[in-house]
Amino acid sequence: MNNEPVLDDMRNPIDPPVDSQPSVTPVSSAKPTAADLAWNRLLRKLAIWGGFLLVMYIARDFFFAAFMTFLICYYTLALVGWGMALLSPDCERPWLRRLMTISIFVLVPVVLLGVGILVSPHVVAQGQRLSGWLRYASPETEAARLLEDFMGRSMFNSQFGRPGSPSYQQGLEDFYQRGERHSLEYNRFPSLEAWVEGSIFRPFIDNEREDIRSSMLSEGTGSQALAEWFTTIRGPELISEAKREISEKGRAAEEVTPLIRAAATSTPEQLLKFIIRNPTEFEALRLQWIDETLENKFDVVQESPEYTERLRNAFETQRQYSSNAIPFSFDEYMQLAKVRQQGRRAFGEVFEKLRPPPADEDAASKERRLREDFEAAMMHDLFQKWWNSNSFAKFIRHHLQTLGNPDAASGWIERIIISLLNVPLDLATAFTLSLFICIDFTNLKKSMPMLRETWLREVYDEVAPAASDMGHLIGRFMQLQGMIALISATLTSIGLWFLGVEHVMVLGIATFLLCLVPTVGGIFAIVLIVVFSLFQYGGGLGLAIEAGLFATFVSLIESFVTSPRILGQKMDLHPVLLVTVLPLAQYFFGIWGLILATPVAVYVLHVLVLERGLPGAISNSQKTKQKASPTASTL
Repeated sequence: MNNEPVLDDMRNPIDPPVDSQPSVTPVSSAKPTAADLAWNRLLRKLAIWGGFLLVMYIARDFFFAAFMTFLICYYTLALVGWGMALLSPDCERPWLRRLMTISIFVLVPVVLLGVGILVSPHVVAQGQRLSGWLRYASPETEAARLLEDFMGRSMFNSQFGRPGSPSYQQGLEDFYQRGERHSLEYNRFPSLEAWVEGSIFRPFIDNEREDIRSSMLSEGTGSQALAEWFTTIRGPELISEAKREISEKGRAAEEVTPLIRAAATSTPEQLLKFIIRNPTEFEALRLQWIDETLENKFDVVQESPEYTERLRNAFETQRQYSSNAIPFSFDEYMQLAKVRQQGRRAFGEVFEKLRPPPADEDAASKERRLREDFEAAMMHDLFQKWWNSNSFAKFIRHHLQTLGNPDAASGWIERIIISLLNVPLDLATAFTLSLFICIDFTNLKKSMPMLRETWLREVYDEVAPAASDMGHLIGRFMQLQGMIALISATLTSIGLWFLGVEHVMVLGIATFLLCLVPTVGGIFAIVLIVVFSLFQYGGGLGLAIEAGLFATFVSLIESFVTSPRILGQKMDLHPVLLVTVLPLAQYFFGIWGLILATPVAVYVLHVLVLERGLPGAISNSQKTKQKASPTASTL
């Protein structure tokens, strides 16, 4: 039975006729899945943050100026906000906000300048003494002085034994026959010379030279000394040079400089008048005159009684502050420094005259002094023999000579000087930018969200909340860490002053700056204090141990008292995690990594990993998420 007609009848009359060709069904566009959306969002985030980090890397040379601009703005706006809440809590008065901003930018520098005027002379004086001592101090000599206390004693015991042994008694008798006295003071005097020459005499001499130079610069064109020097020395030299150049090289008068042309046909007096009429030539001539005659003038000044009296006053003034480091008066020091070159015996005789023993000294005291002199002399001689011949000692000396070589250190010194020269310019730039930003901050704050209406909407939504959170963290961290560093530096300075460590103010400022870096900075401060206590004259291992123990005690107070109470409660970051993060941050980002490691670690841990916002506050990123998801905020 044929069923085809039945099938034809069942066809829908409105359907088009069936074509013999196969039909093509149109493919509908598939909707992106959740995984695709997540990947797209991740790629956009990576692109945004990659571009942001690239911009930061390109502008890394301006990071210090940008960082200081941020700090100035952060604390200025905080002060202005506090003042506005106090004076105008109910309404916003733009004129009052701008007036307070300008007042802060005027008053704060004035206050800092006043504090600097009071403190800076002492800091500069200590810095000059410290730099002068470092110029004279030799790493090889200081290391030998420290090693001599251990190696010299060991070698002395090996050769002479204990008191009472035959070798000891024979050595003591031979030493007594030589007539040498006060060997310990003789061995220590070179370190005292480096200390006095570098920290007292060198700054004094530099100031005297600068006074002479300023006096010579202030002399005008009518200076009799300048005229006499030119007519007797420089003028004849220029005339001879001009005649020789023209005659030997065959140049015409028109081909040489005007000065040479005038010198060829003038007397020294006429040539000086010609130079005075030319300001450029005269300034160059005056500088040459100062350079050539400064030493002669200084030599004349040194011979005057007034110079000796000023030098004495400088010495005695410093001795009042460093009585432990400078045990001699000015006259005693000058006599000992003059006779030291003649040897140990001559030095001991002069020292005996300056510091005679008590008239009623008993035989036991005399014998004890003789034994001390004998042991000090023999230990020094035995150590010097080992220090000059032993292969291990030569290895140490080689590295110390490399460390103390000025050519080896010239590279990093030059880099430090260049960096320091850029600091005032960067601070001035930061101060100017901060002033304009803070004055117009209200309008800037209103204008920034307008970026959401541009093609930078996604960049703004991604970067702005995170940048705001990081800025808040960095500002709060620097404030808290500055308080901790100030407490540590104050306690350290007081303790070092009581212990008799030199350059307390310089070490206190260095401790404050180092303690701005958590944990690691305190360790570097301890090392710096120990080194200074170890090598200063009158110091040594005992003072270094005392100063190091006190600095360690202050560091423990910082770690277990001030930091947990001030920084730990506010930043909510465990010290173990911080110690782990700091080396990595320093390796990849240097000093800025050490400074910013704590706020960055807090942000990564609390905002990105735990997603619970900044410690003690709701982060801007969470606020953004809550605005974007009302349901989540309701829940």
